[in-house]
Amino acid sequence: MAKIFPFKAVRPKNGDTECFEMLFKEEYSAAGSSPEIIDAPLSSSQKSSKKFDLMQAGRSFAYLNNRYNDFKSQQILIRDPKPAVYIHRITKEDNEFTGIILATSLDDYEKGDIVKHEDTILPRVERFKEYLAEARFTTEPVLLTYGDDKKLNKWVKSNMSGKPDYIFETVGHDSHALWKIDDETQLDLLTSLFESIPNLYIADGHHRCASSSMLAREDHNAGANCFMSFVIPESQLKIYGFDWMINGLNGYSETEFLAKLSETFAVTECESAFRPKNEREFVMYLHKKAYVLTLRQAPATDTIQDPHILLDTIIRPLLAIEDIRSDRRIGYEPGKNQIGKTLELIDKNVFDIAFFLCPPKFSSIKKVADAGLTMPPKSTYIEPKFRNALVVYEL
Repeated sequence: MAKIFPFKAVRPKNGDTECFEMLFKEEYSAAGSSPEIIDAPLSSSQKSSKKFDLMQAGRSFAYLNNRYNDFKSQQILIRDPKPAVYIHRITKEDNEFTGIILATSLDDYEKGDIVKHEDTILPRVERFKEYLAEARFTTEPVLLTYGDDKKLNKWVKSNMSGKPDYIFETVGHDSHALWKIDDETQLDLLTSLFESIPNLYIADGHHRCASSSMLAREDHNAGANCFMSFVIPESQLKIYGFDWMINGLNGYSETEFLAKLSETFAVTECESAFRPKNEREFVMYLHKKAYVLTLRQAPATDTIQDPHILLDTIIRPLLAIEDIRSDRRIGYEPGKNQIGKTLELIDKNVFDIAFFLCPPKFSSIKKVADAGLTMPPKSTYIEPKFRNALVVYEL
């Protein structure tokens, strides 16, 4: 059982998160974009940009803390007087996501009551830990999920009956609404409802959890022992994969590489690249040709997912990338993006080869997590994505 906590959030006055982000634009650029998305996959343009160079140079994040406190003193940012949780509804295209923003315990993360399913990329964990240590606040929660619960759903619905504290639209016509809940009776009821939930699962934010955990070993401030989370039922998740892109064929010619692949896969050329919809099927794009790769022998257990297979049959043995957590020859594009973006990176020789994977079902992800195993980094791209700085958590 993972414990949940209300907290005193700092919020942009009148919900003006765009103002908050614009005020920090210079510092966010120095950090390699928003601090909360430092752990995102690096595109080819970021790798060569001045922004990325600045991030690598390690500019101090302490300046962010100074600016942040200036905004508080000017009442651009206000702190809620009482601990609260915050119901947040995101309406995006045809999808609606409704969850609760609250604080969760790093002790529960360390004990395994908050369950991870994906490995992290160590340099990004260390970089974000430095951000947390110096900036002393975070503006994007970890996305946690749980099996749907009727009583929790009823609590959320009943506490959305009043007028939202914020309601606004963002670029792309996404709609956001926020309800602050600080009534002690309702908070006690919510706490008791979560006591019946056996585990919370990390859907998105493995790097933020790992960074927070790393910092907590050094910093015993009470705020550093928790992290902000956005908790939603697993039925609301939208799961995509990542496109994996590699520089180099490890000395193989195209013909030699295809021959090596055929030892493990049935290799069939197809008219154009696509993202597969069936597990155990891969699509490869190489030298402007697309191939379907079908595994000749099924894996021994259902805890072995497609990213494991790609890693163990191609990435490590054929392409000689042993540690994808640190090897810069590998890059990723979210599977939610148009496939043409990945194909263009290959056609322009930014990368040499791309692999497209079927996104896993969350039931499959839970099997991996419940077995105490993890998937490789960037195995999943999961929505909803949070609106940055809607709620700020102070360490």
